[in-house]
Amino acid sequence: MIKRPELLIAIPVWLLAILYQSCREEDKMPNGPVRESSVSNNYLGDQACISCHINEYNLWKTSHHALAMLPANDTTIRGDFTNAILESKGIKSAFFRDGNKYVVRTEGPEGLVEDFKIKYTFGWTPLQQYLVEIPDGRGRLQALHLAWDTDQHKWFDLYPHDTIHSWDWMHWTNGAMTWNTMCADCHSTNLRKNYSAADDAYATTWSAINVSCEACHGPGQKHVDYVNSDGYGKKSPVRGAFMVQGYNIPPIQQIEQCARCHSRRTSVTPDYDHSGRFLDHYIPAILSDNLYHADGQILEENYVYGSFLQSNMFQNGVKCTDCHDPHSAQLKREENNLCLSCHSQSKYNNSDHHFHPLDTKSALCISCHMPGKYYMGNDFRRDHSFRVPRPDLSVNFNTPNACTGCHTGKPAEWAAEAVRNWYGPDRKPHFSDKLVRGASGSEKDLVALIEDPGEPGIVRATAAFYLGNFPDESAYQALAGSIHDRDALVRINAIIGLANHPVENRIRLLSPLLSDKIRAVRVTAANVLADAKISQLPLRYQEAFASARQECEDMLLHNADLNPGQFQLGQYYDRQGRDSLAIITYLKAIKQDSLFNRPRLNLARLYNKTGQNENAIRVLEDAITVDPDNPDAYYSLALVLAEEQKYNEAVTYFRESARINPENTRTYYNWGLVLHQDKKYKEAILVFKKGLLIDKGADDIRYALAIAYFESGNDKDALIEAERLLTKYPVKISLQNLVRNIRERKKSRKYQE
Repeated sequence: MIKRPELLIAIPVWLLAILYQSCREEDKMPNGPVRESSVSNNYLGDQACISCHINEYNLWKTSHHALAMLPANDTTIRGDFTNAILESKGIKSAFFRDGNKYVVRTEGPEGLVEDFKIKYTFGWTPLQQYLVEIPDGRGRLQALHLAWDTDQHKWFDLYPHDTIHSWDWMHWTNGAMTWNTMCADCHSTNLRKNYSAADDAYATTWSAINVSCEACHGPGQKHVDYVNSDGYGKKSPVRGAFMVQGYNIPPIQQIEQCARCHSRRTSVTPDYDHSGRFLDHYIPAILSDNLYHADGQILEENYVYGSFLQSNMFQNGVKCTDCHDPHSAQLKREENNLCLSCHSQSKYNNSDHHFHPLDTKSALCISCHMPGKYYMGNDFRRDHSFRVPRPDLSVNFNTPNACTGCHTGKPAEWAAEAVRNWYGPDRKPHFSDKLVRGASGSEKDLVALIEDPGEPGIVRATAAFYLGNFPDESAYQALAGSIHDRDALVRINAIIGLANHPVENRIRLLSPLLSDKIRAVRVTAANVLADAKISQLPLRYQEAFASARQECEDMLLHNADLNPGQFQLGQYYDRQGRDSLAIITYLKAIKQDSLFNRPRLNLARLYNKTGQNENAIRVLEDAITVDPDNPDAYYSLALVLAEEQKYNEAVTYFRESARINPENTRTYYNWGLVLHQDKKYKEAILVFKKGLLIDKGADDIRYALAIAYFESGNDKDALIEAERLLTKYPVKISLQNLVRNIRERKKSRKYQE
């Protein structure tokens, strides 16, 4: 069984490489699942740019952007299709020619070996993938899980160690490898996904098959019209006639344009129109522990942007084209010469700085400041946070560092000692210290990060997100103060951090943000206020709420094909109290990814809420079958069985939940109550005591223990526990009555004796 992290906020866009050339007439697919758009939307194609921008065009045409996606033919296919065979996990896949067609014979959507025609190439180097049309009427292109290694000239499996069944979302014929949603937006120009959630189908279109000129510069029709007009010669400016991303633009504008694809992010709008800010169209992932190491170093594929936002480079106005040519995408200079174009050679390019032999790989700036990792089997990506190696943090927090990344046989303590010997005992403060402690449960460190304007915005946003795990007043005040932060990403995650606070508090704090100038802030506020009714808001905010809620629903429907898109949509309906629609959507989420269990748990709760306990039990039994180590599934099933008065069965599932997660005191509380209800007082007392060993402050368990003692006839221990609670809650009537009843019975027994 494959176990995958259940992501809830930021969904990856699977950027593989970035590709070439406009769609030729013979490659258009007017009747196919994807096609060149019949509506130009003012997009002209790269050929319209050549006459004036030939130098830029020549640089671009061999770039990874130009080579991003191509019709499969003799000049674009790099893999071996001369009856090549790849055997992986017991399945033999064959690659061969059928006339002028390129074909792969491999396991298909039904688990049977079938032949599939290659329609498009995807990527250029160091690997090339291939797109196949699945003929099911849903308009999907699927990326094979088998790819060609362009360096070693061999086929390889992208998931060589995972057994992936044909019904799994991760199988190449299913959602994880669907080009329309996981890849297309970053590999083509003017891509319109056109997903219908009702039909679970696509009518995807593009203006150029690859990442063409207009992908970055915007549609060219007005620009070309202006250049060909009399006004151009007279230098009379025309609104909208100048392309975006020209020379001398502010660094943030360029960086956000690149971030469209070079980031881990969720789309906010169905169509990108080159307007506004990045966060008007996307919500980037923060430094969550399923994507980044605890100190912000890369873990999963994050596509540069989230790393770069952490860097001193970003803080000091460095932009992408300071290092990369904007059209070829190649580095402007080789090795250390690139870094030394800004940094002092005498200070940094010598062994007194890096303590390694000159003119070796170890002496390269990127070896220490841009360590990397392989993704997709053979694609090496460097961390763009440009951090100073900190093996001392590795010692404290078990995070990676560049030193032991090269010196693989040495421990972090050895590297930390070497750094101390070279540079002295003191290290500059780094947000890593507070972020790692905060992610591990230190509220004060998170608050300190949020309130420090000198820290990177993405770090402060991450701290705000983690602070949502703390329900106390100081966390609430820190989040409340952050919802008006200058950095919109901080505002977004502060809003998310407030999601579990009472609705009246959220209405008071978040209503003004429903008209925030940044769309991602508005939709996040609307999502977190999903359980509020428009009539609950002050009149002056009601119109903004209706508008932001529509933007939010549009976003959720647009992303409903993503895993876990249907689940997030179901959550939204669920919080609005639209039970029937939420049930339907959770069922779709389970169909979308049968190994994703959270929809089952929510669906079971709704079945229970609507009086359908038989369905709830069935769904929870399925959840346990899918993931036998999920304590929440056992716990939820036990609660439903207890409600059905099936106490013995309920106890079995409570016991299993506690075995898997012995720290959840709610399990012991409800487990003990069921035993109590079944008049098994001694067993109930033992269970309540186990809960109190975990949390002595669990007063609800202590109260239940006092009652169990009392009803079992043990007045002495009942009075001890009840009086202890009464000291803490002296005005609580139920405790006063319990203590009085125990004392009276104890007195009566003594009198009878």
